[in-house]
Amino acid sequence: LLKPPGKARQYSPPQDLIQCIQGLVLQTYGEAGPGEWAELPLGRGQERYHLLKATAEKLGRAVPNSQLHCMVKVRDVVEFYSAPYKREGSRFEDLSDVRDLLPPNLKIRWGYEGGR
Repeated sequence: LLKPPGKARQYSPPQDLIQCIQGLVLQTYGEAGPGEWAELPLGRGQERYHLLKATAEKLGRAVPNSQLHCMVKVRDVVEFYSAPYKREGSRFEDLSDVRDLLPPNLKIRWGYEGGR
């Protein structure tokens, strides 16, 4: 069992972020008055799914499952994608760093040496 390689992941918002999201909103929800598109509720159906999927594909970053409940209006999507993101390392390294805080039934062994 080998330690997975760490990956540097980063996201920088594009210059035309507002126009990009506004275009996707208009494609998904149809016409909205000027200034009203950002206040549209995402809803809970297919429109919400299609908007978030299209935005993730276009910008190369998906909203994590842990933050999906925060996406109520289009402005929440704009705020999420407006923030730059940089992550060094991997989730496995994060768990390795806090091994003393892990529950006793969870162990991470990077250098496993044993039989079958």
